[in-house]
Amino acid sequence: MDLQLPEDPSIEIQKVKGSITYLLVRIGNHTEGICIELGQEAQEVALVETQDLSSLDLPVLLYSKTLKVFLSSQNAKVKIIWSGIESIVLKLEGLDYCTSYSVRVMTFNSLTTSEEAKISFKTLNNRIGSVYTWGNNENGNLGLEEPGVYYSPIPHSGLPGNSIVSVSASENSNLALTHRGEIYSWGTVFTEHQEMVVAAPFAINSPVVFREIACGLNFFGAISLEGNIFTCGCGFAGQLGQGSQTFCSDPTVITNFSDDKIQRKFLDISCSYNSFLACTEEGDLYHWGMVYTPVSPEQVQVSVPQYLNVGANSVKQVACGSEYFCVVTKQGKLLSWGNNSYGQLGLGQPILFLVPTEVELSGVKQVSCGNGHAVCLNLSGDVYAWGKSKLGQTGQYVNSRTPVLLEGIEAESVSAGGNCTLLVTKEGNLLSFGEGRNGCLGIGVGGKSAKPRKVNCIQRVLVAEVSEMHCLAIVS
Repeated sequence: MDLQLPEDPSIEIQKVKGSITYLLVRIGNHTEGICIELGQEAQEVALVETQDLSSLDLPVLLYSKTLKVFLSSQNAKVKIIWSGIESIVLKLEGLDYCTSYSVRVMTFNSLTTSEEAKISFKTLNNRIGSVYTWGNNENGNLGLEEPGVYYSPIPHSGLPGNSIVSVSASENSNLALTHRGEIYSWGTVFTEHQEMVVAAPFAINSPVVFREIACGLNFFGAISLEGNIFTCGCGFAGQLGQGSQTFCSDPTVITNFSDDKIQRKFLDISCSYNSFLACTEEGDLYHWGMVYTPVSPEQVQVSVPQYLNVGANSVKQVACGSEYFCVVTKQGKLLSWGNNSYGQLGLGQPILFLVPTEVELSGVKQVSCGNGHAVCLNLSGDVYAWGKSKLGQTGQYVNSRTPVLLEGIEAESVSAGGNCTLLVTKEGNLLSFGEGRNGCLGIGVGGKSAKPRKVNCIQRVLVAEVSEMHCLAIVS
């Protein structure tokens, strides 16, 4: 992403993660209007300074914030779908595949000189694809009506093809996020008074454009384009962060936090059975639901997001396991805390840790937590695993309380589930190891294996997610 900003800017353009469909433009309070132009990167398009666009053949849009109206040329591919005091959301339409585009935005008012910012991007983002699934179809997890175990990946026929940028799964529920910011759900669906199995994916009813998703046991969370967290589902343990233990039928924004910060823009979220972790773009960490505190050896129930002190560290990625937690900092450190029955904290000691504690690793890029084991990836693509491993889920058959390097593996992303681990290589191959009783290995048979084995049925894998009994993958 090519982002050019003037000195001391009051305007900024950001691209939605994994998508070129939506752009978020931040503007200052003094801005009275903006002029937006979309052109191919190789072309030079003159900035239009007139409001008479009827005769123009340029993809330009003029917007007056004070009047809440805009004018555009007939072939404009930019639309404003939401506007606020300090930001607007743009939707780009009708773009050609494999083409480089640029969007330039100029602000103007009657008192100060104009400012502008530009963003360049290429369409057909390689993080967009279709979903494959395999494992145990109990509760409709695979999107199929008939129960059964599928030992090899099959296409998920109920989701929009070649439009998924992210997936998330829990033991009985599933989410998929499209490049348009829409969320699809299937599996076990909860209402305020009952639960039911819905194998066919359905779109979550919400006008909000989302960019991140996380699926818990009976609930889920999502980050909006503007950086707010929305939650939905069962809140019996406070895991919705809404200040109560009630049920939410629709995605609802979290508004109350334990600290007094005026504004937060969230970067990453993670859910487990009844716990929730989140970090902001500034690196602040929050937790709620069932959490550990420095003064209690037992988890306590928290229904309002609590700020969690990590010292001088700035958090960029979060992961929830079964009663334990891991985060990656912007400095490449790995911190962990919580239940340590199998050594899943990677700290070398068989004791409970109540506060985030640094693991002896450096240059960490990503971490994923399963039931009793964890796996992480460093900037060089090296993979480390630790914790419970009687079924081979860490690459060996003995538990380890410290991270163990998986020799000869270079990965792009990792996922730890119930008793299985998935790795996506830089070539787009999928490797699996651990327990295959529910078909999670995806290699056509069950059993168990401590040796990473290639899943031959799919190629060009972008990301994979393993849950308790089933798996999801996005394939380009």
